[in-house]
Amino acid sequence: MVNDWFDEDPFSLVTVVEGEGNQTVRQGCNIHRALEALASWDRSWRQRPLPVLSAHTISIKNNHMSDIMYGHANSRVLWIPRLFAPGNNYALVWYCRNLLMASMQVKSFRDFLVRADNLQRINSATRIGGYAREVKAILRNMEKGLKTYRTMSVCKQINNDAQLQRILSVYP
Repeated sequence: MVNDWFDEDPFSLVTVVEGEGNQTVRQGCNIHRALEALASWDRSWRQRPLPVLSAHTISIKNNHMSDIMYGHANSRVLWIPRLFAPGNNYALVWYCRNLLMASMQVKSFRDFLVRADNLQRINSATRIGGYAREVKAILRNMEKGLKTYRTMSVCKQINNDAQLQRILSVYP
């Protein structure tokens, strides 16, 4: 039953839609601290040292010097100040929407595979085994950006998930 299980690791996506334009994020600056607070879910974000900015920066297409996607394993924060100007927010809204849909699809497929694997239901004799093969193919396409929305965020989401990678490598 699906209703007796819940995911202990939610995925969050935050898009900053208003602020002062062209503020570049630098190691240790207030914007870096805010991005870390939003991405880390750590209640002690004010006291702890900031991680290296580049270790949590995810490449985005058509980025400018001040654009950044910041994230941890289960979070993303978009900071694109060139789109803060009135009338440009629609681009942020669409970008966020597309990223949200792709991230949630990966998360949903990942959770299905993990649950099926935990219940030892992925094999050729079960219908779930067939679904798992289809899901694996879809995830591999998403990882490579083939026939789907392309973003390094999804690739990183798939590649940095050790449990998912184990499952993807074990089953044909």
